[in-house]
Amino acid sequence: MKILFILLFLNVSIFALESTDNSTPDKQKELAFIDVSDVSDKAIEVITKTKSIHERIEAEKEKTKDIHEAVRSYADSISLLLKDPNYQTISSQNLRELQKMQSELAVYLVQMKEWQSVLKSSIAVYDENSELLEKYSALWSQTHIHAVDEHAPDAILEHIGSVITDVEELKNTLKTQYDQTLTDSQLLSEKILTLQEMDSRLQESEVSAKTEVFYQDKVPLFQLYAQNKFSFYAYLNSIKTATIEQYNEVTVYFKVHADLFLTFFIVTLLSMAFVAYFNYLYRKKELFVSEESAYKKMFFFMGRPFSTFAILFIMIIIAIFPDRPHALVDMMSIFLIIPVIRILQTIVKKEYYKYIYIIFSLLAMYLIEKSSTEYELESRIFMLLVSIVLFFTIGAILIKKVLYNIHYSFVTKIGNYILAFSLLLLLVAACSNLYGSVLLSSRLIFGVLSTIYTSMIFYAIYTILTAYVVIVLRRRIATASNMLEKYSKNIENTTKFLIKIWMLSWWFMIVVKVVGVYPYLVTLKNDTLALSWQVAQTTISVQSVFDFLFIVFATWFLARLIRTVLEVEVFARFTFPRGVPTAIITVLNYAIIITGTIIAFSSLGVSAQQFALIFGALGVGIGFGLRNIIANFVSGIIMVFERPVQIGDVIEVDKTMGEVQSIGSRASTLKTFDGSEVIIPNADFIAKEITNWTLSDKQRRKVVDFKVAFDSDIDLILKIMKEVALSHPDVLKDPEPLATFQGFGEYYLEFKLYFWLSQNLIVAPSDVSIGIYKTLKESGVRMPVQKTQWEDVKQ
Repeated sequence: MKILFILLFLNVSIFALESTDNSTPDKQKELAFIDVSDVSDKAIEVITKTKSIHERIEAEKEKTKDIHEAVRSYADSISLLLKDPNYQTISSQNLRELQKMQSELAVYLVQMKEWQSVLKSSIAVYDENSELLEKYSALWSQTHIHAVDEHAPDAILEHIGSVITDVEELKNTLKTQYDQTLTDSQLLSEKILTLQEMDSRLQESEVSAKTEVFYQDKVPLFQLYAQNKFSFYAYLNSIKTATIEQYNEVTVYFKVHADLFLTFFIVTLLSMAFVAYFNYLYRKKELFVSEESAYKKMFFFMGRPFSTFAILFIMIIIAIFPDRPHALVDMMSIFLIIPVIRILQTIVKKEYYKYIYIIFSLLAMYLIEKSSTEYELESRIFMLLVSIVLFFTIGAILIKKVLYNIHYSFVTKIGNYILAFSLLLLLVAACSNLYGSVLLSSRLIFGVLSTIYTSMIFYAIYTILTAYVVIVLRRRIATASNMLEKYSKNIENTTKFLIKIWMLSWWFMIVVKVVGVYPYLVTLKNDTLALSWQVAQTTISVQSVFDFLFIVFATWFLARLIRTVLEVEVFARFTFPRGVPTAIITVLNYAIIITGTIIAFSSLGVSAQQFALIFGALGVGIGFGLRNIIANFVSGIIMVFERPVQIGDVIEVDKTMGEVQSIGSRASTLKTFDGSEVIIPNADFIAKEITNWTLSDKQRRKVVDFKVAFDSDIDLILKIMKEVALSHPDVLKDPEPLATFQGFGEYYLEFKLYFWLSQNLIVAPSDVSIGIYKTLKESGVRMPVQKTQWEDVKQ
């Protein structure tokens, strides 16, 4: 029976192959087959491969088992959710309800996208193995035909048939799994698309609810008060219920993103260790390099490690967990209140604590209360009280000039203007609430609270981050790299400035989103960047201009950074041949500038052909009008590679002698020994005669002449001159000083001392001359006196 099945299968396969060959005559090629002698060995290989494929299929089946079981019910629950009346009447929902619905959809979307990713990876595995099994099926079918033609033994034919049966059974298993996976993947794709469309509608409704606030959406407050009874306890119960719903929403969010908890746990442990380590040093009074740093306010927060860690903990959540729901954002805001207060207490005077307590308490109550949407009267009375209390609190802050007493700067002045403007907004909010424009009132109150609260949070974060940066830099300067040691102050100031820009930008983004003007700003930005104009055949847009300016700045910054790092870190630590550091720096500088220029013009839409054409045309004019500048530029490049003159060399050009300070692209700077600086074109170094006193080394020979009386001891004088020279610390021992007797004068004996110096070229010869004179005088050697002068002295 088994053999009949195999023969039937082979006939069908042969018919299929023949029909395929007939339909595609250009691919009529005989399939390869396995020789009868190799069937046993090849069969073992195929069986091993099929076992491996079967294991992979089973592994994928196990991986997708839970998904296959859950996807149908999950899809049904989504269908029921979308039939909810709230989703059918999106336009009539309030802002909080819209945000809640978005959070619900986000949970479903994350889960389904995760399942979709798993199913797609399984489909890819199935496709790969299905293709391999098809090849095995065709190969062994052809092998069976060949074996029959060769009258192979029945055992071989049965072996081949067994392999074919195993392959076909595995193909059927794979096909079943593949079909199920593909069906569920298609179902998930449909539901994901449906939810994304619904989410887009919710976002549009949310934007509409945020922007369309200038109208009377409720009855006036006094009329509402006359129509309804104030129910305080029921109002509190509704707030409690809404808070529990928010908690459940956050719990579901973290369950969906459980795969991120390992990263979150590792980063949290590292930040905890970081804060604990610096707190330990702070308590041991070993944190600061200089003692006066311990008394600066910016470092006082070190004594409050729990609050510091709590703020860093929230920053870690923001960095790791994406698409955070509004409920989680509100909970994080409430969680940060106590840590931020504790940090601000180390900076602000004690008399100003009350304003911080009032503002943070109002924010906490407002965040908790805004979740309740059922009790309109109680909610509006609460909003009115918040606006009144906040109005008087901000007024007191302005009258007592609290911000100026904390820190006077340009940012403080801007903060005062914002607070003054907030008073006007709170007045409008109170009036709007009384009139019935509840959305406008709610938006203004929450905008003012968020602006002040986020300002305090970012001020605390700025204090923490800048203090840690300053401490790390100051502690590491002594043992760190040369660059940190040399540029520590610049790095410190630049880092503080970048942190300040980061905090201000982040604060601005949060404020504009809370106020509801973010969509308008995005539209304005996109419209502005899309503006363009035609220049010849090139279209230049505002976006391309900004890209051009950014690339130019990045090129300049990169060139300076690489030059500084090479000079301070590399060339200061290692010994290079003379002139190589200058050549490396110059070549890299030119390469970065040229590359950056090409990229910058490409960002404007200038093609390579246009670029070459423009610079080719300019080259003709430049060649005639700026030939001297080009000559100096080319001469500078020649100097870089030939290295006849390097920075630090002592040279003489046209009777001007001095030390080379810099070698630029057009000219070089020479500092003379009298302190003046001379700018010399690079072409002069190529065209004129240059005397380089330190080309091969910096050793200079000096000569000291001495004349003594006729009756002096020549050997003694030579010995004294040499010993004095050797005793001087600046005189080189190799080559050794040479004292020589030059001959007889009319009334004196003449001597010369030759010695070598590598530094202190002016003072050292003077010191040697004075030393020789004193030693000769102590030894009784007389200086020569002319004969006529001697006769006059005797008379």
